[in-house]
Amino acid sequence: MHVAEHLAVLHRAELGLGAALVRAGRAHPGDPDLAHLCARAARECDDHVRSLDAYARHADPAAAEEVEHTGPAPFGGPRTGGLGLLRDVLELYLMAADCAICWTVADQAAHATRDDGLAALVTRCHAETAGQVARLRERVRAAAARALAAP
Repeated sequence: MHVAEHLAVLHRAELGLGAALVRAGRAHPGDPDLAHLCARAARECDDHVRSLDAYARHADPAAAEEVEHTGPAPFGGPRTGGLGLLRDVLELYLMAADCAICWTVADQAAHATRDDGLAALVTRCHAETAGQVARLRERVRAAAARALAAP
C-alpha cells in the first residue's frame, strides 16, 4: 500500500503552507484581516502536521520513502504593494487547495483501507483546510478588486 507515501506528501504540503502563511501574515501587518487569517490557518497547519506525525507513528513506525510532490511551487513571497498582496494571497490559495485535494486523496485511502483512525483525522483536517481555501478565495477576490482597479 502507498498510503504512507501519500501521507508524507500531505505532511510536506501542510508544512510548506504553514510556513508560507506565517511569512505572508508577518509581511502584511497593514492588513489585519489577512494577518489574522494567516495566523489562524498556520496554527491549523501546525496541528495537521502534528496529527499526521502521531498517526504515522501509530500506524506505520517505518518512515515513508521520499516521494516527489507535484504541487504548486514553494511560496515566492512576500511581496509589497497591492499587486504583491494579490500575488501572495493567490499563492497561498493555490497551496491550500493543494492540501485540500491531498486530504481528499487521504479520505479515499482511509475508506479503501477501512482505517477508522485515518478517516477521523481526515474528516477534521480536511474540513479545516476547506475553510482555509474558502477564506483565501475571498481574500483573493478582495485583493484583486483593489489591486487591479488601482491606477
